[in-house]
Amino acid sequence: MTRPADSAAWWLRTAVGDLAAARSLLGTASAPARGAAQFAHQAAEKALKAAIASTGEEPTRTHDLVYLTLRCDSDLQRTLACLDIAVLSAVLSWSRHPEVDDPPISRDQAQHWLADAREIVALAAAHLGVEVESVQAA
Repeated sequence: MTRPADSAAWWLRTAVGDLAAARSLLGTASAPARGAAQFAHQAAEKALKAAIASTGEEPTRTHDLVYLTLRCDSDLQRTLACLDIAVLSAVLSWSRHPEVDDPPISRDQAQHWLADAREIVALAAAHLGVEVESVQAA
């Protein structure tokens, strides 16, 4: 059986890896911004799952960031309240399954969502008592 601390660390390392992937895609001019948007969402999702796993609870298999936020400790929920979690939650569907008439995701939008995801990862790491800079990406 996996200990909560081990599970939380794994989710956090994976979140940090997704942040790196998003940054890399944004730095590649030929890569569509929607790929960076997907990884930004995934980083936020995994960071929230790290916070949930730290309590000993198994994170729900969902991509819904609002739901995951509501499963987090109330202290972390309060610190996340300044971010628009609902918009970042919708990014995954928009970036993975765009409609024919949807405008493409811009680099500025992806950069904004990446900044929000970076903040979520940092807040989750701090909640776990870890400095995000010390986390090795997985």
